[in-house]
Amino acid sequence: MPSKRSKRKQQPEYVLAIRNYGASPATLESAIETLSSAQLDHFLQWNYRRYRHERIFIGLRPTRPQRLGRWRATEIKSVGTALSWATAMSRLFAEDIELNNTLTMRIHELGRDFDAIFEELDSKYYSKAISLTSLSSMLFSRAQSKGLDDQKSWISDALLVKSSTFSNVLFYFKGIASEGGRDPLDIMDTLHTQLFSHIENDGLAMAIYISTLPMPISLEAFRVIMCYISGEAAVDQYEMAVNAVTSSLLSNVKDFHFEVRQLLKLMERCGDWRAKAIENLINNSSSSKISVPLTCLQSVRLLQENTGTTDPARITDREFRTQLADCFLLSSNTPDAYLALSHYITRYATNVDEYLQGVSKREVAIQYFEREGHRIGTRTALSLNFDALACQTRREKDLIERRELFKLACLLGISEEKLLELLLLLYDETRGNQAVTTYFPVDQLLDIITDDDVAEIAIDPKVASALASISDTMGEDGISLQFLAVDQYLEANGVRKPSEIEEIDEDVENFLYEACSIECIKQSLEFESSSEVEEERLRILYNLRALKSAREQQYEADIHKIVGQQTVDELLKRYEVGKIHCDEREIKIWARETLTARYIRLRDYIGAGMLPVERESDIEFISHISEGRAGSFVFKVPSSDAYNIARSIIEELLQKYSLDPRHGIDSYLSLGMRHGALIDHLRSPLSSNQMITSKTVSGYEPSEYWKHTFALSGDPDIGELVSEKLIEFSEKYDKKLKALKDDLIQVKRTEKPEGIIDLDWSDGEILAFMPTFIRLESLDETLDEFSQYYWQLTEARLAPSRRYILNEVKADLFKLITELEQELQDASGYQRLGPFTDQVMRAKDELSSALEELATWHNVAKSTDKEPISLPDIISASEKIARRLHPSFEPTVTISGDKEVSLSSSLNILIEVFKALYINVCVHSGVTRPKVIIEISSEDPKALIVTFKSSCRDTHGAQAAAEMAQERIMSGEYEDKLSTEGGSGLPKVARATVSDGKPQTTVWVDKDKRLFCVKMSFVLINLNGDP
Repeated sequence: MPSKRSKRKQQPEYVLAIRNYGASPATLESAIETLSSAQLDHFLQWNYRRYRHERIFIGLRPTRPQRLGRWRATEIKSVGTALSWATAMSRLFAEDIELNNTLTMRIHELGRDFDAIFEELDSKYYSKAISLTSLSSMLFSRAQSKGLDDQKSWISDALLVKSSTFSNVLFYFKGIASEGGRDPLDIMDTLHTQLFSHIENDGLAMAIYISTLPMPISLEAFRVIMCYISGEAAVDQYEMAVNAVTSSLLSNVKDFHFEVRQLLKLMERCGDWRAKAIENLINNSSSSKISVPLTCLQSVRLLQENTGTTDPARITDREFRTQLADCFLLSSNTPDAYLALSHYITRYATNVDEYLQGVSKREVAIQYFEREGHRIGTRTALSLNFDALACQTRREKDLIERRELFKLACLLGISEEKLLELLLLLYDETRGNQAVTTYFPVDQLLDIITDDDVAEIAIDPKVASALASISDTMGEDGISLQFLAVDQYLEANGVRKPSEIEEIDEDVENFLYEACSIECIKQSLEFESSSEVEEERLRILYNLRALKSAREQQYEADIHKIVGQQTVDELLKRYEVGKIHCDEREIKIWARETLTARYIRLRDYIGAGMLPVERESDIEFISHISEGRAGSFVFKVPSSDAYNIARSIIEELLQKYSLDPRHGIDSYLSLGMRHGALIDHLRSPLSSNQMITSKTVSGYEPSEYWKHTFALSGDPDIGELVSEKLIEFSEKYDKKLKALKDDLIQVKRTEKPEGIIDLDWSDGEILAFMPTFIRLESLDETLDEFSQYYWQLTEARLAPSRRYILNEVKADLFKLITELEQELQDASGYQRLGPFTDQVMRAKDELSSALEELATWHNVAKSTDKEPISLPDIISASEKIARRLHPSFEPTVTISGDKEVSLSSSLNILIEVFKALYINVCVHSGVTRPKVIIEISSEDPKALIVTFKSSCRDTHGAQAAAEMAQERIMSGEYEDKLSTEGGSGLPKVARATVSDGKPQTTVWVDKDKRLFCVKMSFVLINLNGDP
């Protein structure tokens, strides 16, 4: 008899579905969208037991590194599905999530005990499961406790797999991000250069970016990322989901109420410190309001601990980013990491949504600290609009809070297009502290502001001052907007030049001083030359000085600076032809602040035998060049972090030297050529020969000169014709010059593709410099070597620019003149037009000479380290400055001794010294036409001795002053007088003669000859004729 079979239990539909369709993403997505939470858990458990080795499940709890990074593209159509997916996968491994949360708080407790953090993670996590989340903390703590070399070795031994896998790519960039002391912008640049530039899929790039740098993400960005990591470690999916939710608490998180609730249940079950904060914020926050103050005492503590200051303006942007990043790159999910990330985001956010993501993170941390018993204080809800934020900014006293409110107000002002109110807020805030401009979203303003906008609002002088405060970071666009605002205000007040303004209140005083800078007014057509611009600026400063306001000393100092620089420029014209230069002193200061940490890491690599290139490969390269075989040379370049760091240092220095908006070559091109000098230079030959007319607001003016000239000769119709054609010609010629200025006389780059100055280095030239890092052991030596190498390459690269000017530019300009001549011949019927034809010939000759001179500008400016300058010329330049500052000063100067001495260093210092001495004579001698006797001796090969004697009427008073000065010099008290203006100027003299820590200056009075005497010994090696 057959045995009785028990009736088989009916299997749920989802089990039948998996049997029919297999464990595919499509089946899982369908299940996630249709099944209840309990059903989904059962479904996943059933699937995981049977299909855990399938691709979709194998990475959820990876026990070996190679199981990470098995990303695949999955279509997840909605944010809700993405949240449900991550939550379901995380519930499947709730014990891993709980351990992750426990270790997160353990990292928070351990602070900077990196040894303990690594051991904790290694013993309690790495042996059971591994995730990109835990790897970040392990790599960072390993680098900090054992050193960078050890971290790289650990990556190589414990993580990298022999086969070329995507996980190796992730480990490599994780390692870079977790080195510590790295600016997130550098990490991003490395990602872009080495990886993203080769990836066309933006979603994949974003997934890699956020997996490397844990920045806040929107819920939609989370959906896109989940399309790639839906089979990754459950812990990573969980943290990505929590990141998205905690970034969106002030925006649209309530739109996904059900899915977020499911995630919150799991967070509470697994002991996540963020769960209660999220729940509370969802219930009590509003997308139209924000709680103030934004900061709390914990923010102050964190900034002090991590940056060393509660005023971010006291450190560089790079230091601020790097030091905060160290906090959230160690672990992105601790309370302190949330605070650090929020301060990072609120400073560098580019729109309101990004800013609110940062604030959302901070609110989670604040809720936690308040629960833990930390005092937070009373907070109020503030409407999220520009007017409310601007009002709160102006009321706020706390520095950090005020700047963060200011940043949000500015972003809201831009989004609401309240340009006038925004610029007035900027103006008000810069009255107290110029450093606030580092929080202003300059790029976002430039995206929306137009010339018409500025013209409409610039009747208020504060607008131009506000634009002036950020013009440095706006580049040439900023100067143009600033000038437009200045010009509009002048027109509204019925004047043509700033110096013509008579009624000056506080706001107009600020307008004149801040907005009417030399760089700005150079753009005005009121001034024909750079010297006229400088004279206008001097008139402005004289008018401001007469106000006797709090800035009087600053105005006086600026007058001295301009007059001094004019005289120095005149002096240098005899020694310098090139205009291609940059502010190397400032660049080197920047390099020491910015590159030191990377340079030290590079030296560590080199010390460990990890070289950026093979030793002496530069010598091999030079050998190949000399043999004409540079193209055949192949560098042996290790694929290493040493190479990457060395290249990043070189490329940043290149960028700074060539394109820095304040100190680079392009900036000096802007000031030295493009703003005024270039157009003046090429207009002058035609203007002096009456071949071009001036432009006014209504257009180009007719040529009264030629009308009058031909009328006198009985041909008024020809005069009218010439005038008419010159108007057309002038417009064409100026357009050609503008194109030359805007498009051609530029350092070639993406936004200026037609620039004729190509300063990019080839890979071979970059690699040829790399052995310098091996050979030299200090950053200063390396910077000096870079400078020499850079200018050698730059000089060679300028030859095509010179040829372009002498060929193409000359041909274009002469073609316009030829067309003008032909049009006049055709219209008049005459082959020659008497005096006009003669003037054309002269103009062509002069223009040809001007173009040849313009070509010489495209040389590297000769350094005074190479080109000695006569000491009598330096003394004469100083006298000229004193006489310009004091027009009634007329000394009789006699120079004797070694008048052939020329100097190749300390030019500006020496001019300042002798200027101070001349002004001392002018102010204190009591003589109408004083005698000045200067004796020069260079007998001592190590010193230059100069004795400066001048008339004095009151020898008794002069004797007392000399004795007091000498006492101060000998005691060192003169140092206290250096920062003050006025007086005898002898502190500056004493400072310039310091040798072995002591000033080599002696002061006395020769009563018999009624002379005040100053003897100075300058330690100058580069005397003319000496090696």
